[in-house]
Amino acid sequence: MTQLETLMGQLSHPSPDLISIEQEIFSRLKEWETDREANHLVILGLPVSDLKSLIAASFSEKSVKGIEVIYPFSDLTWREQPAKIIQQLKATTESSEPFLFQTSQQPQSKMIIIPSLEQCFLRRIGGWEAIIWLRENIVNTSDYFWLIGCNHWAWVFLDYVCQLSAYLEARISLPPLSGDNLQQWLQPVTNSLIPEEEEKQSSFFWNTLASMSGGNSDIAMQLWLRSIQVSIPQETDEITELKLIPPSLPKLPALSADD
Repeated sequence: MTQLETLMGQLSHPSPDLISIEQEIFSRLKEWETDREANHLVILGLPVSDLKSLIAASFSEKSVKGIEVIYPFSDLTWREQPAKIIQQLKATTESSEPFLFQTSQQPQSKMIIIPSLEQCFLRRIGGWEAIIWLRENIVNTSDYFWLIGCNHWAWVFLDYVCQLSAYLEARISLPPLSGDNLQQWLQPVTNSLIPEEEEKQSSFFWNTLASMSGGNSDIAMQLWLRSIQVSIPQETDEITELKLIPPSLPKLPALSADD
């Protein structure tokens, strides 16, 4: 199982997720060229979604040529320094020193990326004030493009207490992956470890996996791992084989009346 988890960790993000985010980012950047008020994009995902890695993998140095890409919290241990969040953002908007991609010419536009909005602002007293500061500055800093990642649950809460949706209208959610998408994504691992399963798997297996995971790759990965079963051939007690069984959700523990 450790070998399987290692291989799974080496998988790239599913291409539909990458393509969806990439297309939306560049569509929004193109709109920003003519309408400077269209200066933000919020990407929403599940709490288990690795939006930080997904966003970073969705565009390359060549594709953002001429844009200074800034991660304001890249050098901030915000769990230990939560009070410095606004201070760090102010420093970012007042200076163009830290950036990810450099070009031969001085960049004329700047993109500020906050990949985990909920982590930066919800886990400290005064976090709501930071959100309010952020929303006001996004509206009033049209010379910056703001790319923000946040999970759905946190967004609902932040929208309720800080009315974020009224300020940040450009939002997309990661599209659910289909059975075919998951098969294309996971098939290389299946073929390398369980090659005999290639012909046995039907669309039913992958469609079930997509349905149970809600089309989320991180959940589908764990369900796929749970579907791997070790079997011992009848002719030997030493050689084990791996096979796939229909995916199933783990059972929740029973609750007593006291619970």
